Amino acid sequence: MRFGDYAAKLGAIPASKAQLAIAEWRLGPHGDEDGFRHVAAAVFHDNEVVYDLNAQLWADSERQPIEDASINWPVAASPYRTVATLRLLRQDAYSPKRVRYFD
Repeated sequence: MRFGDYAAKLGAIPASKAQLAIAEWRLGPHGDEDGFRHVAAAVFHDNEVVYDLNAQLWADSERQPIEDASINWPVAASPYRTVATLRLLRQDAYSPKRVRYFD
């Protein structure tokens, strides 16, 4: 995306302890099929959720093809820079009112 005079890849990286604690969570083959939704809703209910918004600036057309977002750009060519912090307050992320809105 355009980033001032540059092009950049942006990423929202989970940054709170609660988010990092569930990073390795996996749904078992016999587990609750809505398990991920339940875990995510519990994290939002019990915690402020924080993301670091990172930008990686385009610097090298050979190693950072701009038309294929699936290719990782080497950090050595352009390190990630935290440009903002997003904070989402505790909330009932799966309340009946929100479910009705999304449905």
